[in-house]
Amino acid sequence: MVTKILAFICQICPLCIFARVFPGFKFTGIMDELGKNCSFCRAYKKMKK
Repeated sequence: MVTKILAFICQICPLCIFARVFPGFKFTGIMDELGKNCSFCRAYKKMKK
């Protein structure tokens, strides 16, 4: 249940949305690095599998 809540927060995060919509930008690479330490992003990636 907690994982679903954290993943939902990542789904509505404006920075994460931008990174998912525009994967070719330099900003996306920065977000990928930050996402390794972000509990919301990790939960989102876990739910996507």
